[in-house]
Amino acid sequence: MKTMRDKYFENYEKIQTPADNRRGFKTEYRYKGYWYAWDLSEGELKKERWIFVLAELVSLVVLFAAAMRQTELNTVKIAAGLATLSFIPYLAELWGVFRFITGKTPMTEADYTGIRDCMTIGSSIRAVLLFAAMIAGIVVLAGKGLINAENMAACAGHIASAAVSVFVLLRQGKRRPRMYQNVNGRPGPEL
Repeated sequence: MKTMRDKYFENYEKIQTPADNRRGFKTEYRYKGYWYAWDLSEGELKKERWIFVLAELVSLVVLFAAAMRQTELNTVKIAAGLATLSFIPYLAELWGVFRFITGKTPMTEADYTGIRDCMTIGSSIRAVLLFAAMIAGIVVLAGKGLINAENMAACAGHIASAAVSVFVLLRQGKRRPRMYQNVNGRPGPEL
């Protein structure tokens, strides 16, 4: 099995050039794989980035508003545990969105797959965990007869935050990459 270092450097070639140092050469690694860019115009890419920023801000605000409410739903151990556990994939989702927003195009294959995987895996796992948390919480509360407007509002906030993750997943899945040939470590003509 390849290590992370091996996977990263499989698209790089080692080049040694003469240099005025003790060894007499310097080692450089030049990218030799395909280059990737989003199949969007500059204006569409800017709009897409703003959509993701606003979606994640809405998700954060709604989630924390729901999680900080003093309700019975937020004290159900299984619901609170799953909701807390959902922060781990949420960090991956946020990292993928951050890299998408700040990334330059064209990008290397490792950058492209990193962004795609973080957004896809992070948002899908997070959505499943939040939906499962709310279903478990509502089932427990229904068994105790504690279904009220306050608990349903907290549940709706968690579900709305999970819906943003589904939105990110679907929106990310619609984007297609353009691939470029590699010409001496730089993007060349489109494939």
